[in-house]
Amino acid sequence: MQKTTNKNEETFEFGVEVPQLMSMFINSVYSSKDMFLREAVSNASDAITKFVGIKSELDGEGYSTHMYSDLKIEIIPDKENKTLIIRDNGIGMTKDDLKNFLGNIAASGTAKFREALATNKESVESLIGQFGLGFYSLFLVAEQVDLISKNPRDKAYFWSSKGQTGYSIKEYEEDLSFSHGTSIFLRLKEGEEAYLSSEKLIELVKKHSMYIKYPIFVESEVKVKKEAKKENKDEVEEVKEENENKDNKEEKKDVEEVEETVKEMKVVNNSEVNVWKKKVSEVSKEDLQKFYTHISGDTNEFLAVESFQFQGLVEVKLLLFIPSKQRMNFFIKQEEKAKNIKIYNNNVFITDSLPRDVVPEWMDFMYGAVTSSDFSLNISREFLQGKTALKILKSKLPKSIASMIKECMKDEKKAETITAEFAKNIKMAVQTTTDNTQEEFAKFLRYYTNQEKKLIGLDEYMNLIGEEEKQILYLTALNQKDIENSIFLDAYKDKHVLLMTDASDEIMMQGFKQYKGMDLQNISVENSGAEEPMPEFDEFKKKIAEVLKEKVEKVVVSKRYKSLPATLLTQKFGYSSTMESIIKFNSNVENNMMYQMMLGMKKVLEVNPENEFIQKIKAEFDAGNEEKTVELINFMYQATVVGCGYPSDNTTGFIRKLFELI
Repeated sequence: MQKTTNKNEETFEFGVEVPQLMSMFINSVYSSKDMFLREAVSNASDAITKFVGIKSELDGEGYSTHMYSDLKIEIIPDKENKTLIIRDNGIGMTKDDLKNFLGNIAASGTAKFREALATNKESVESLIGQFGLGFYSLFLVAEQVDLISKNPRDKAYFWSSKGQTGYSIKEYEEDLSFSHGTSIFLRLKEGEEAYLSSEKLIELVKKHSMYIKYPIFVESEVKVKKEAKKENKDEVEEVKEENENKDNKEEKKDVEEVEETVKEMKVVNNSEVNVWKKKVSEVSKEDLQKFYTHISGDTNEFLAVESFQFQGLVEVKLLLFIPSKQRMNFFIKQEEKAKNIKIYNNNVFITDSLPRDVVPEWMDFMYGAVTSSDFSLNISREFLQGKTALKILKSKLPKSIASMIKECMKDEKKAETITAEFAKNIKMAVQTTTDNTQEEFAKFLRYYTNQEKKLIGLDEYMNLIGEEEKQILYLTALNQKDIENSIFLDAYKDKHVLLMTDASDEIMMQGFKQYKGMDLQNISVENSGAEEPMPEFDEFKKKIAEVLKEKVEKVVVSKRYKSLPATLLTQKFGYSSTMESIIKFNSNVENNMMYQMMLGMKKVLEVNPENEFIQKIKAEFDAGNEEKTVELINFMYQATVVGCGYPSDNTTGFIRKLFELI
């Protein structure tokens, strides 16, 4: 710490309420002490920007601006003196600035501060200027703050405060190593020594200030190797000369390699990487990859990137990345708040904790960053406040992501990656979005059909079936083998049916009922056009319905399933066999009344009048063999339950009866 004289020192006392105010400030405003460094770096960056803005004026007035070519922010931990130094060569502060900006926390009054803190109605810029919040966050970790500041148009001044009683200002008369700027000296509190670790400081800079546009140097201790003379290691050795018979003693100076700790200033931010000022096409792939890795932690190359700009009440810039690999684990409960979209304000990281109604779970495969100088922030500049920014993101994110995927689908390799890695996310998007947005994401779905051996989209499917068809037919199962062997396909051998083989498909279809005006029809669900009028079967049909009245809603007669005696269909608004299986895998199903009600819904039994087994049962019925008729109807029903993929409630009885018949 450099010494100062007592000449012209002025002392200013804080009001009696300031200790209470500072306590409120420390405990209520910032969520973490770490924020002090972000605020200090932001202030330093602002000071440099102000200097750059008036450099021409200063040159014209004859003031020294030679440091313009080396603008920077430096952070120096001094472990010996338990002091952290933060300095910049920005505009610096005049004496009036020191009093008006750094002294205003006392003049403003505790009551007004408390009111602003409670309501957050004033803009954060106003509050920070009014109360000196950004600067006073230094007292989160410091017991005393000293600073030396020099404005090109004024003398250098020394400012000092312990944050409780008041502050002093005096002219700084020692020699300065800078012609403009500010050096801050934080005498750290007991227990805050972690902030003297260069590793900790670098971590905080990278988290909050990585893209400040001026280089940020952190002084670190590094070990270097050097050669040094060995102490007391001189040896005398005899050297024999071939042509002489005398010994010569020669001193040999040995050296050894030693390790030494030195201090080194290292740039730790990406000040030269500016992904916001240009179109994404004008930013190098290397810079984009650096930014992507920083916000995602993913070292793999990203698949796609795009920038978007939205203007309204606030101007927002959005940069989105699609990774090359899936990062989500669908078997692990997702975070209550999204962490993959980072919010920046003037290149300073604010938060990545966004509500799920803005960034729903299906978006978790993406990475992105949003910046604006117009964001309304809370008093500590850690959280967005108000609804304008969130409304913009909520409205624009789905459409922006859909736009990016659409471009990827034009490239065969990228399309393969999208389908292989992110199909589940797309299905979740289809399930949870509506109207045009849902339709946009539905375009990216890809399936095989019972007729096609290649993946096709819904538009290609519609071209295959022609205009005469009014429904998009599909079937769900939990794996490829089950769907290939499904008895439901028996009635659709001459039609195209989309084959959906993942649990996410069934879940998606709960919220996806139409595409471009066409209904989506699960072929395992009751279809109003299936029944065929056959008066001779009316009485037999009534008998089946009577025997199975606890299990079947109704019985219909149809010849669609030519090789099967019967099929069991879900009622129009009921759960398919696939959905029932998914629900029963859920351990909480017993406590969910809605699930229990849906699982208890009766089915529709469709019988084939031309099937030999059905005709045998009818013959027993026509002959008046009541007991045999009932026995065979129950067996036929159990066989149909198993064949259609529903869990049987009497598997053992069914197997025993099967062996009896054999």
